[in-house]
Amino acid sequence: MNYPKNNNKTFILLNIKNRYKDGMSKEEIYQVTKEAWRIDKQKIKKVRHAIAIYSKNVKGIFSILRWYRNDDGRWGFDGKLVSPDMYKKYTNQEYRMYGPLGYL
Repeated sequence: MNYPKNNNKTFILLNIKNRYKDGMSKEEIYQVTKEAWRIDKQKIKKVRHAIAIYSKNVKGIFSILRWYRNDDGRWGFDGKLVSPDMYKKYTNQEYRMYGPLGYL
């Protein structure tokens, strides 16, 4: 697979397979993507974007404005949709997920 080049690992891939339903709006996809993830605190320091993946396909890409911890110790983020150009760059790829998250 030829993923777009990004040596800084500033993207996190989040598998939303148990949360996604056909016909969800962008806001609904954001809400199911933004929390609650078990992520190494050191790794999230670099991460600036989250890509929501369902069945190998991109369902949403978000710029991360800030990370926060939930009451259960898992991480969530506040964010916003990326520009249409950035969205187009990453949606033409298939992303195979073998767990709940990965880095790009």
